[in-house]
Amino acid sequence: MPRKKGKPAVDQAQTDIREAFVKILPKEKREEAEKALKDLGKGVKFGGYKATLVYRSCKGDFSVTMPIRHEMLKVPDVKIQTVKRTLDGGEVRVERIRGTTKYYDAKTGRELSPKEVVDYQVFPDGRISDKPIKAETTRVFEVKLHRPREIVNDWFVEGIMEIWPDPEVPGLIPEFQKIFQDLKDNNMVGVFTFQRGYNRYHALLAPADYLEEGKISLIAYLVRKKLCDVHQHVIDLAIGVVKVTPLSEFQDFEAPLEPI
Repeated sequence: MPRKKGKPAVDQAQTDIREAFVKILPKEKREEAEKALKDLGKGVKFGGYKATLVYRSCKGDFSVTMPIRHEMLKVPDVKIQTVKRTLDGGEVRVERIRGTTKYYDAKTGRELSPKEVVDYQVFPDGRISDKPIKAETTRVFEVKLHRPREIVNDWFVEGIMEIWPDPEVPGLIPEFQKIFQDLKDNNMVGVFTFQRGYNRYHALLAPADYLEEGKISLIAYLVRKKLCDVHQHVIDLAIGVVKVTPLSEFQDFEAPLEPI
């Protein structure tokens, strides 16, 4: 196949290999693979930083050197649009004059105090959430269930909180130690819901049992998504291409967290 004008020889060779591979695929797989090739031709961005992976097998019977791309796995924070409404969902007129914001009932024209106005989420299709939403930080960490500690390995950990007894309140250490020991002895994590701003997480409470002898602490792993749901660049072996699945930048604040 002649090289396309302006296309590097290496890139053309890679294209030729991909196209040849597609032709030998079963019919039911060929259409999806051809679509993937067209996307490549349209300049689909794979992103990531370029690097080289040098790998030697565990038994030393083979080695691989290959170009790769890499980037940090991440889950975007909630990005939402809001609109002001009355406590019962009525429309609000907002007026800003010389740095002062005033709210009025859109139907009656009555001026509203800030306590009478709440935020509702606006979805991309223009719908308004059924309930008001509020950015806040969780103040009560209520553990309602336990799960085997191994489940931490299934979730993408976005942050780790350190937890310790309030030094201003005497006599808490024995109770704190009971929690630590219960989780450690039973190889469990305690689960509670934690919110910061508009972002809600499962918090997995665990003993920090890696500390030196005689010292204890608790940590909480903050998770929202399973690890398998965070990957954006995955090789589909059936069609021999890297599939790119970008994470949505929009999240529904009202949607429940994935069950744990």
